[in-house]
Amino acid sequence: MNQQNDQRRYHRHEISGEIEAYLQGSNTKVGKLVNVHREGLLLECPRALIPEQIYNLRFTMTGEVTMPWIELDAKCLWMAREDNGFRCGCLIVDIERQALTVLRQLDL
Repeated sequence: MNQQNDQRRYHRHEISGEIEAYLQGSNTKVGKLVNVHREGLLLECPRALIPEQIYNLRFTMTGEVTMPWIELDAKCLWMAREDNGFRCGCLIVDIERQALTVLRQLDL
C-alpha cells in the first residue's frame, strides 16, 4: 500500500466484475467503474468527464453475476489522461435509497 492510500479517509473497494456506467435516461455509456467508497468513485472513461459538472449515472453489472441498477448523481472532481482514455474521480452528491442499500451490501 502506498503513502497516498494510507492518507485516504475511506477505503476504496476495488471492483472485480464489469460494472458499466451510463447516463441516466439513455444508453450512452460513460465508462467502467474502477473503485468505489461511501462518498465517491473512480471511473475509467473513453472520453473525459468535465470537472465540476454533475452527471446523472446508472450502473449495471455485466457478465454472469447480476445486480440491480444503481442510479446516482456524481460530480466530477478531476480527470487524468491514461493510455486508453481517462480516469475520472467523482464525488457522490445524490443517491437513491435503493442504490444506497446495494452499496451498503457491498460493506462500504
